[in-house]
Amino acid sequence: MLNISENIRKLRLAKDVTQEKIADALGVTAKAVSKWECGDAYPDIALLIPLAAYFDVSVDKLIGMDEEMRTRKLYAAFDEISALRESGDASGAIARCRSALRDFPHERSLELQLADMLAGLAFEDGRPTDDTVTTASLREAVEIVGKLADSGGTDWIFRAAAQDRLPLYLSKLGDDDAARAAAMNIENGDGRMKRLACVTRGEERMQLVKSMLGGHIMAVRQVLGAFAPQGDEPVGYAVDPEVSGLTADGIAKLVAVGDALAESLADFVGRESLGL
Repeated sequence: MLNISENIRKLRLAKDVTQEKIADALGVTAKAVSKWECGDAYPDIALLIPLAAYFDVSVDKLIGMDEEMRTRKLYAAFDEISALRESGDASGAIARCRSALRDFPHERSLELQLADMLAGLAFEDGRPTDDTVTTASLREAVEIVGKLADSGGTDWIFRAAAQDRLPLYLSKLGDDDAARAAAMNIENGDGRMKRLACVTRGEERMQLVKSMLGGHIMAVRQVLGAFAPQGDEPVGYAVDPEVSGLTADGIAKLVAVGDALAESLADFVGRESLGL
């Protein structure tokens, strides 16, 4: 019966009663209640209504049907929103997302999707940034992701996604100071650097870009070393010509191109800062 075992246990603990008390109320043994909670047995159908009444919940909630129906309804809403977006009906998709949020208030995935669609209107090709619809949509998107970015608890995936979006939306609104502050508040270090590079200007942006690139140059060189010839071997240990289809000549060209890229990046970033 769906999640009835776990539900009985949770409801009993929430009501702060013992298995014996439930057993006395329903005219069964405590051992029977224990079996229900362990999933070794289920209550008789005739007991579902009095058991639900004891906990002051519906039978649907008791057996977990309400949660399953909720999940199905939510997935159906996602499918409808996706279909509208794929058909190019942005307004329809936004409207459907709003109606879904009325059914599922504070559903993080829906809130984030609504913010994305609202911001998407502002990033459409040819739409002026000072357009009334653009500004209103962006401000609403900022409000949504702003709340998600500050959310605590276990919703760290949605919080991280919101933190990543907020600086871009603020920058699009023209609020560079707020965009920079939002980027600085990103918890993930790499994400913070990337977004700062997107929302800063001039020399500050150049220094950020150089700093980011500098962290990757050594990694590029290490990868190239795995491909480069080793002693008498024409290829490195990371390459199996029979599997990759790469010839020794092809690998040599790959290494040469990669090495040239690494050299160019080193020149751009500054060899002294890299200790080269």
